[in-house]
Amino acid sequence: MRALVVSDNLASQVNGVAITLNKIQELAKVFMPDYAELRLLTPDGFRNISAYGYPEVKLTIQPLKVLREISSYKPTHIHIATEGPLGLLTRLYCIQKGWKFTTSYHTQFPMFLEKMYGIPSGITWKYLRWFHSKAENTLVPTESIRLQLRDQKFDGSLVLWSRGVDKAQFISNKKPIKNRVLYVGRVSKEKNLEDLCALGSKYDIHIVGDGPERKILEQKYSDVNFVGYKKGQELADEYASAEVFCFPSRSDTFGIVLIESLALGTPVAAYPVPGPRDIVEINKTGYLSNNLEEAIEKCKAIGRVSGPEWSWEKCYSTFIESLTHV
Repeated sequence: MRALVVSDNLASQVNGVAITLNKIQELAKVFMPDYAELRLLTPDGFRNISAYGYPEVKLTIQPLKVLREISSYKPTHIHIATEGPLGLLTRLYCIQKGWKFTTSYHTQFPMFLEKMYGIPSGITWKYLRWFHSKAENTLVPTESIRLQLRDQKFDGSLVLWSRGVDKAQFISNKKPIKNRVLYVGRVSKEKNLEDLCALGSKYDIHIVGDGPERKILEQKYSDVNFVGYKKGQELADEYASAEVFCFPSRSDTFGIVLIESLALGTPVAAYPVPGPRDIVEINKTGYLSNNLEEAIEKCKAIGRVSGPEWSWEKCYSTFIESLTHV
């Protein structure tokens, strides 16, 4: 088995796609060291340009080199994780060769592109339907997203593909600090962070992460603490120190940070949208409301929580089982 996983995300990016694919590759080395290889094909190693407004997002501009890389690897299985330039090139190459492939749906591009660049969502949905239409399986993170894609006339096989938490990493002896509300993730427009930052006078808000909106929000909301990226024990301590974890995004497909928070016992406040709706148990592990302050207050009343276990091993096995030979 020589599996090729294609992603338009740099391997070093701090987002759900990169984290998931890096973990899949790591587990492949553990579970299949002798008879299989799983390689990630990313913009690393190719000439690329930065996406407008998102310098950390790279768009590959060496199509011939990409195709040579795919051909020389001689893959037995191909998974296309993203719908950007690398994913599109790989899709076209597979179809030209008559190869079978699988795909996955990670990002709500119709909402994202409309909000960021004014591209009508109908255009993006048309592209995404076309992109995934030839896949043997399309992996989706939650039941809400599966139903959404069905409503959008995706007619292929949609396979539920959850995410995991590294339990050994998310351990902390820190105690929750009264009134502290935490967000972890990219600091960018589509994350809807202004809804949380606007509550800065009422809560001790900590924003962990970075992104194109950070400087703008720091200047506008001086009472909010922007602490940058955190990893390992520092990140675990941030989760454990918060009384409530708040996720104001309305456009994510899952939100790995939600289950990381629950692993440390911190309840989740969020809007009732895909991702939170599939993860949060109302009044047990958090609260969902279109009024974010209400959701935070309900979570404060819940206190520490104990959520279900989310396993990277299960995530990995689902992925491997969904692959199809070219």
